[in-house]
Amino acid sequence: MKMVPRIYHSWPSDEIDFSLRYYGFSPEISELATALPLKNIENIELQMEKNAIRNRNKAINSGVIVKESNDLAEFWKMLESNLIKRHNTFPTHTYNEILDLTNRFPEKIKLFSAFYEEKMIAGVLVFILNNRVLNCFYICHDEKFQHLRPLNLVFSTLIQLGINEGFHFVDWGISTENKGKAVNQGLFKFKEGFGGRGVLRETYRLTL
Repeated sequence: MKMVPRIYHSWPSDEIDFSLRYYGFSPEISELATALPLKNIENIELQMEKNAIRNRNKAINSGVIVKESNDLAEFWKMLESNLIKRHNTFPTHTYNEILDLTNRFPEKIKLFSAFYEEKMIAGVLVFILNNRVLNCFYICHDEKFQHLRPLNLVFSTLIQLGINEGFHFVDWGISTENKGKAVNQGLFKFKEGFGGRGVLRETYRLTL
């Protein structure tokens, strides 16, 4: 049983965790995600490390722009290529599955993409699971344009969007691999550069 992270709770509910342990469940997998609290941020640059600010500005000065996009097919090609090259794996969803979900919930699944000379070079597929959290479910970039630092601009844009629309957190997802047995240090540091901090995701098991 995989628990919903506490940042998604609108009211404390640790009775569930207690009950699972009380009846013999034990934590089997512990993963670490990164999230940024938004409610008290007045200036996002005060949360960001200098390197993150510098890279965001580099994207802006290079002519990269971020906007909401409907070109899910182009994003999916980039995502699959990225995952195969880096991790020899595929996305959790197939393209047809994610297309079906976006058709069912058009206001709850949003694609924010970075473009350079009208070409999509990075993007984040955001799941709006409730009115508290922007969940970055899929994140990727075209490695040929990594030097332009497009994801820095995408993340900065999402933070500002979350603040403007009254969300409590941006959740950038896990930075652990192999069911929490390894930490992707580079990915974690990248997310921390925007002010993000660790959020535990636990999975409980009961052996019958």
